[in-house]
This record gives sequence, structure tokens and C-alpha cells, in this order.
Amino acid sequence: MANHRRSKRLVWVVLVVLVLGGAAFFSLKAIGRGAPKIDPEKLARTERMDLVRSVVATGKVEPTTKVEVKSKASGIILRLPAGSDRGVEI
Repeated sequence: MANHRRSKRLVWVVLVVLVLGGAAFFSLKAIGRGAPKIDPEKLARTERMDLVRSVVATGKVEPTTKVEVKSKASGIILRLPAGSDRGVEI
């Protein structure tokens, strides 16, 4: 029984050593690889400037939220304040 425990423990120790050894091997291989080579034609100097770009696009302007305004009272809506100070004239 003690011999069986010892062999199980030996298997676990060997597995842990193999996993740690593999992790160390691949870590050292990645560290020793160095920086990748970059083609000098793809490099550019940086400069400070304001970025202003205009974009022209075709299509429809659609609201993100659609709201239906209904009234239970009958009548004519003359003014509908909708987010601005002046409101919307109908």
C-alpha cells in the first residue's frame, strides 16, 4: 500500500516537473526571439497636428428612438415643445 502511494506521488512529481519545464522552455524561447523585423518603408515619422476630416455619405438619417404622439382628446395641436426652447410649430 505504501509502495502504491509512493508511485502515485512519483507520477505527480514527474508531471509537475514536465509542465513547469515546458513552460520555462517556451517562455525562454519567446524572450530570446527578439523584436520582429519591420520593413523601413513601412515606418513613418510622427508629427503633431490637428485632425480634421469631413466625410460624405449617402443614405437615410433615421432616429435611434421612434416615438408616437397620440392624444385622447380631440382637437388641433398648435404647438409641440420638443426639446428646444422654441418648440415645433405645426
